[in-house]
Amino acid sequence: MARYLAAAAQATIPHHRIKHIEGADQALVALGNQLLADKSVLGRALLPILPTWKSVALDMRQKAEADADGYVSNPFRPGDSLDPEIGQEVFRGRDKDVSQIELLLADPTQSGSIALLAPRRAGKSSLLKMLPALLPDAICIFFDLQDNPVDSPAGFFRELYKTAKEQARRDHRLTLPPFPEGTPFEAGAAWFRALDAFAENRRILLCIDEFERLETLFPGDKADLLKLMGLFRATIQHRRKLRLLVSGAAPFDELGDLWNDHFINVQEVHLDLLDQPTSLDLLMRPIPGFPEDAVPLAIAEAIYARTGGQPFLLQAYGSALISRINEGEREPRTATMDDLAAVEETVLSRWKPYFADTIKSAPAAARKALSALAAGKEPALGTRTRRWLERRCLITKDNQLRIPVLGAWIRAELDE
Repeated sequence: MARYLAAAAQATIPHHRIKHIEGADQALVALGNQLLADKSVLGRALLPILPTWKSVALDMRQKAEADADGYVSNPFRPGDSLDPEIGQEVFRGRDKDVSQIELLLADPTQSGSIALLAPRRAGKSSLLKMLPALLPDAICIFFDLQDNPVDSPAGFFRELYKTAKEQARRDHRLTLPPFPEGTPFEAGAAWFRALDAFAENRRILLCIDEFERLETLFPGDKADLLKLMGLFRATIQHRRKLRLLVSGAAPFDELGDLWNDHFINVQEVHLDLLDQPTSLDLLMRPIPGFPEDAVPLAIAEAIYARTGGQPFLLQAYGSALISRINEGEREPRTATMDDLAAVEETVLSRWKPYFADTIKSAPAAARKALSALAAGKEPALGTRTRRWLERRCLITKDNQLRIPVLGAWIRAELDE
C-alpha cells in the first residue's frame, strides 16, 4: 500500500495518481481479508490501523479526482515502458506477437530459444513486462541488462536470481529454488536445472532484454562471455520447461558467429510498427471513458501520418496533445488542426534523444540514405543498407520514410 500511495504522491497526472490509488485500495482489501484470519499478536496489532490507511487513500483519491475534474485524462506514457500496473490500457496491437510467443512455448517437449526483435522504442520492453498478465500460466521473468549493470559473472547471476525471486513471488506467490553455492557458472547451471525441475507442469520463460549488451557485460577477455553463452546453449538444448527469450534490435546475423553458434534453434518474433486502425484507436480511445470528441478522427489520422504508427511517438504525440488541450480555459476541450504544429514542435524538442539515437546508431551508409530521404532525394541503397533500414522500420518498400517526422528532425539538424 505504501508503495502505491508513494507513487500516487509523486505522479503529476491525475489519471495516473488515481490508478496508483486503485492499486493501494486493492492491496488494502487483500490485507484486510488476510488479517481477519490472522490470530497472531502482529495480526491483531495491525488490524486497528486499517481505517487510517483507508482514510489516507480516500483523501488522496478525492484530491486526485478533483484535480482531474474538467480536464481530459492523459493516460499516455512516452519514455516509460508499459506494465500491467500502470499503462496496460494503452498497450495495443501486439495480440499476434503474444500468440506467436505462446505457440512457441506451447509444446513442453520442445526446446529452442526465442528472439524478440524490434527497433528501439518500438515496445519490446513493454511487451515483456506485460507477459505475466498475458501468459498467466507461465512464470515470466523480465531481466533488463540496461537496468542491472554488473561487472562480473557472480554479479550477473546474483542480480538475475534476485530479480527472478522477486517477480515469481509478486506475480505467482511462488518461492523459487535458492541459488546454490559454488563458482558462478557451475552454480548457474545447477540453478537452471533446479528451475527446470521446479516448473513441473508450468513453463518458466527467462526474458533477457537488451541482449546485445552481453558482449560488454564482463571486463577482461571473452572467456567469461563464452562460458555464459555456453550455459545458454546448454539450457536451450536440454531444458524443456525453462525457456530462454532474448530481445534486442539486431538480428543474430548482424552480430557475428558468437551468437549464431550459441543461440541455436532460435525462433524470431519481429515487432512491426502499429497499423493504422490500432494507432487511431489508441489516440482516440486510449482508456475507457475517454471523451469521444477530445481527439477527432482527422487529428488522429494526421498524427499517424507523421509517426507511421511508431509506438513511442504515438505516445509522445498523444501526451503532448492532451497536455495542450488541457491548457487554459479551452471549451470544449477538443484538439484541432491548429494544435498539431505546436505538438510536433514539443515532440521534436522534448524527445530529441530518441531521434538522435536513431541516427547515431545507424551505419554511415544508412545515415546518408536517411539524410537523402529527408531532403526529398532518391538514395543509393545497397542490399545491406536497405536490409538494415527495413529491419529498423525506417523505410518503406518504395523507398520512403516510414516515420516522416524523423525527416523533419533531420532537416532541422542539417539547418543548424
